[in-house]
Amino acid sequence: MRAFEVTTMRSFSVESSQSLAHNRIDILNRRWAAAMLCLGSVCGFTSIALATLAGNFNSISGFEMKNACFPHNACPSGRSYHAETVSEMVSKPDFPAAKLFFSFTLIGSISLLLSRYPWELKNVYTGGSPTRRLLTAARAVLPPCGMLIVATIPVVPRVARQSTAIKLACSVHSFGATLYVAGYNFLESCTLWILWDRLEHLERILRTICVVCGVLTTISFFMCGTVYSYAQELGICCVDQWENTTIAFEEKYHMGNESATDKVVDLLIPKVYGPFVLVNSADGLALLIKKFEFWLEELAGIFVVVSHLLIWKFSKVQHLEVPELLDIHSGPEQEAASAPKCSEFGGHALAPISGGAILNPAIALGLPFISHGSTVMFGIAYVVAELLGALIGVRLFEILRAGSEDCCCDIEEYLEMCVPRLSARLLGEGLGTFALVFTFGLNVIGQSEATAWSAAAALISMIYALGKISGGYFNPAVTLAVVLSGRSKCSVGDGFAYCGAQAVGAIAAGVIVAEYRFAAPTAWRPVTLPSWQEYGVATVGIAEGVFTLVLAYVVLACSTVTVLPATKTRQNFYFGLAVGFCVMTGGCTLGSMSGGMLNPAVSVGVVTLNLFQEQSAQARHLLLAFCLKLTAFQCTGGLLAAVVFRLTHPSEYSK
Repeated sequence: MRAFEVTTMRSFSVESSQSLAHNRIDILNRRWAAAMLCLGSVCGFTSIALATLAGNFNSISGFEMKNACFPHNACPSGRSYHAETVSEMVSKPDFPAAKLFFSFTLIGSISLLLSRYPWELKNVYTGGSPTRRLLTAARAVLPPCGMLIVATIPVVPRVARQSTAIKLACSVHSFGATLYVAGYNFLESCTLWILWDRLEHLERILRTICVVCGVLTTISFFMCGTVYSYAQELGICCVDQWENTTIAFEEKYHMGNESATDKVVDLLIPKVYGPFVLVNSADGLALLIKKFEFWLEELAGIFVVVSHLLIWKFSKVQHLEVPELLDIHSGPEQEAASAPKCSEFGGHALAPISGGAILNPAIALGLPFISHGSTVMFGIAYVVAELLGALIGVRLFEILRAGSEDCCCDIEEYLEMCVPRLSARLLGEGLGTFALVFTFGLNVIGQSEATAWSAAAALISMIYALGKISGGYFNPAVTLAVVLSGRSKCSVGDGFAYCGAQAVGAIAAGVIVAEYRFAAPTAWRPVTLPSWQEYGVATVGIAEGVFTLVLAYVVLACSTVTVLPATKTRQNFYFGLAVGFCVMTGGCTLGSMSGGMLNPAVSVGVVTLNLFQEQSAQARHLLLAFCLKLTAFQCTGGLLAAVVFRLTHPSEYSK
């Protein structure tokens, strides 16, 4: 059956193969765009709902301005203050809705940016002219950027805008709101004008209603804000009275709890509104204008989100049935169900930092209900971090795999000619090296007993994820061995580029691990490698060189040899496991001598981490010299591995 499939695949012409591949790429891209667009819309609805709930709850309960009033008491005037905007409402640092609003708005805006919306949705694409391409790009980027600005830069009451920095922040916030709501409505109006004859009747009506309602609510919202501001300046109404937080003010409104009063005046108030306290708030017509302005702002955001969902609903995503035998990237290594589990085991290094390698939003949400030491906010924070990590991972996958399906479907031509572009290979090497060094570094600062196991698991998962992109070396010594082995597996120029990418990934990991170390309970204790001085540099270096030789030889023998004609991948199932077990063996054996690095990139990461330690110059120079000497031994091991491979695999050079 397999021979029949291979013969059938060879019967396809190159032109038809490339056409199917391009159609498949287009489908995958448009499905990705639609999925991210839907996620961004759902998060937008959630953030608006949270802001609405927060505003109404605070208005009803009378705790809207509790930071500007004494605890458990209404404002001195006896009236509750109603916030002008949603941003002011969620700007209070001690209010949970503020954190939730920020989280969901952040996820929604990033999702819309990652979707490349609306580039890949054919029924909203405006054509190929430069002006229309510029319109499409602005429509894809500007509104999500406005969402980010609104979420991250809150505003404060006008009376508290004393410093230039606060005034500038409020201006930037207003600019973001304009991009988000007004900018989107304008760009969507232009798009509808261009595509009017190409849209379905129902879609045309619904999207037009959303745009018209969005424009009307936006204009009304800005008009309410303008009327309210001018009325305040002219003294007609809406005059809020504020006083400085002086000792006389404390005595005037002291309620018998001096400690609570001091805490509010000295700590909470300056963080939010500066040295001012609200003592009187307008009511009547002014309060009605504020509430009307609040609901108009909510409705403007809702119409924008509904418009996004309508575009996703009516997008013409063609479902092309691609035969399974055309999946030239499906290989035996994809059956390795252990690869995701290896990444979870590699997360063992996170245990001292996050309380355990959760890596799962479902577990993160459930832990606060069964653990006395966890709060719901910690669970939500974990969920947000994990979702952002997943989004970044998906985007990296798309970047690394971009263009990989442009190749023909003939197996021999694919294996010989279809090589990912150099930028994707360098990104893959840098990313894999970063994951490996980051895992090793966290284990070191956490003084873990399972460093070798965790680092090996991280390496295995990265090899299975990125091996088909760059080869999965993640080690300058291994890269040197592959270059010296010849056979055009890796040119000298590519080898230098690989080593540079690996060094960058290692340095980045070292810097981030150093930041974690500063927050660790043992931050005062210097991070050192095992007592290698007891054995001597030569002894430790020879041991590192020998195990690096074994590691590089395994990579050469398992991943660079010529594959069989019927093989559907450059790799094999056991490649990642064999390399990972070499690292595990070397780490367990040399852990008490040198740390079991077996990798110049790990040495670079250790040196980078060492630069941020508070220790004597002599100790720093001693560790630096040791790592440099160790790197020389490791590279020597890679060189010897290439020599041994030439002696044991003469058939590779007999062609």
